[in-house]
Amino acid sequence: CVCVCVWVVCAGCDFSNVATKTGEMVVAAVLGASGNVGRMVMLQLLSMTSQVSKIVVIGRREVPEYANNEWVDQHVVDMAKLEQESEELLKGVDVAFMCLGAGKASKSTKEQLFHSDVELPIQFAHAARKAGVRYFSLLSATGADAKQSWSWITRTGAGGGYYNHVKGVCEERAIQLGLPGLGIFRPATILGNTNTPGAWEWLAPKLSFVLKGNWRNIQCKDLAAAMVNYALGVGPAASLNRDGVHVFEGDNLAVMAGTAAPAEQPAADDKKKEKKEKESTSAKRKPEQESTADSADDGSSSQKRAKDEVADEEKEEKEKEEEEEEEE
Repeated sequence: CVCVCVWVVCAGCDFSNVATKTGEMVVAAVLGASGNVGRMVMLQLLSMTSQVSKIVVIGRREVPEYANNEWVDQHVVDMAKLEQESEELLKGVDVAFMCLGAGKASKSTKEQLFHSDVELPIQFAHAARKAGVRYFSLLSATGADAKQSWSWITRTGAGGGYYNHVKGVCEERAIQLGLPGLGIFRPATILGNTNTPGAWEWLAPKLSFVLKGNWRNIQCKDLAAAMVNYALGVGPAASLNRDGVHVFEGDNLAVMAGTAAPAEQPAADDKKKEKKEKESTSAKRKPEQESTADSADDGSSSQKRAKDEVADEEKEEKEKEEEEEEEE
């Protein structure tokens, strides 16, 4: 996973009563269940009732399609008091999904976009942290960057400077809250989404050979699957340590959705073979190094012996000359 892991100890929050192991029954909560992504998250959760005991839906109005569903517990709240009213509703909830956002960002004012995509999500996340929610899935967008700024060309439109700024600010504030497990999901073009312009919805799949990496398209249902997989620790997330902060974008978002295989890692046998080759090469070099060292030692000894022999000869000649002088 393009992944960043951070662990923050959250003073005053009790997480002892929540499900932390894969396979345990969990209680889920969703904000934005009436939107495109929220509806797909709900479908995923409702298909997993063997693992999800209840779904708490929080919103400004009741969603008719869930009114008589035995697995869904709906609550209408005053969005001006979202944090205060949500905190009580989130007690006993294990995992939460933040799917709220401006449907048509380009039609929003700067203030409206900031309110719907930063203030409300962070109020919900803050309530979740205080209530003891263990894992939180946050819907963001590719290109999220708090350092980006307003542009008169793109204005509040998706993918523009201000839109990316808003998403980046939301991510930063969510991380600062210190949730035990935070999954940030950054889709590019969301296919099967009524907010995606029709022309682009038709063209984007045909450009998949160009739109790669972080700009990879994703189906709305697959994005929802990724968010649910992370929060519940199932599918591709079964072996993942979900604590801390995880960012899912592009290829690794597709992996978490289960629509792409993880990048291939060297096989264990290949690693062992490589290790043996290194050891063998090292073993061959050692005798060569010792031989070179011995040769160097032999050369030094020969030079020393030669010097000693010359010195002895000079000494003998000198003594002989002295004897001849004495005889004279």
